Amino acid sequence: DIFSGLFPPDGAADKEAKITAWKFVQDSHLPKHYALLEKNLVKSGKPFLGGDNPNAADVAFFAVNNVYSKASIDTDKVLSDVAPTLQKALSETTKLGQLSNFAPDRGLYFSSDPENASF
Repeated sequence: DIFSGLFPPDGAADKEAKITAWKFVQDSHLPKHYALLEKNLVKSGKPFLGGDNPNAADVAFFAVNNVYSKASIDTDKVLSDVAPTLQKALSETTKLGQLSNFAPDRGLYFSSDPENASF
């Protein structure tokens, strides 16, 4: 699943292994999973994962994408490269309630940035 990509880099043995693992997440893991969501979204003909309006599926994707983004993965690039329809759905989902204000940087557990304490 999409979320499982966070764990191999975190458990990597050393700095170089972590950098390699995070590169795999950026270049392979997320594109693969985002492309699958894109394919299903386009096939549905609906603007959101949840149908005509955003629902829990769209908010769940927002949350997972946010974790990767906070881990310094360039999720915008992945979305624009392989999932432009999903990117639009995410942008619209972010307008729900207070999601646009959801940006907690407290206690990050994952980071692809070697300079971050969570690396």
